Amino acid sequence: MVKNGIWFKLVQIFFFFCNYALILFFAWRHPQTPKQIKTILLILAGYLISPIDIIPDYIPFIGLFDDMAILPAAMLLVSNFLPASVMADCQHDSARWQRKFPYILWGFALLSILWIGALIYGLYRLFT
Repeated sequence: MVKNGIWFKLVQIFFFFCNYALILFFAWRHPQTPKQIKTILLILAGYLISPIDIIPDYIPFIGLFDDMAILPAAMLLVSNFLPASVMADCQHDSARWQRKFPYILWGFALLSILWIGALIYGLYRLFT
C-alpha cells in the first residue's frame, strides 16, 4: 500500500480532525474547562449543523470550503486555549474511547443489518 499518496494523506487529515473533535467533545464535558471555551465549542457545533453558512453549501466547490476552512481552524484555535491539565485528561479519554471504537463499529454494523433485515421482512409481509 502506498503511504505517501494523496488519498492516504487525506485520510490521515480526516482522522486527525476526528480525533480533535473527540478531544473537544470531552473538553466540553470536562468540569475544569472555562465557560468561555464551552461557549465557543457550542457556537462551533451550532455552526456545523446550522443551515446558515457564510457561503451557501449548494455552490459547487466553494460552498463547502467555508466549512472545510473555518471548522478545523477554530478547532485548533480552541484546543490551544484549553488548560494543559484539561487537554491531557481529554486526550486520555479520547485514547480510551478509540480503543473501544472497533467494538462499537461492529455493534453498529450488526444493529444496522438487523434493522434492514427487519425492514425488508416487514415490507415483504406487507406486500404479499
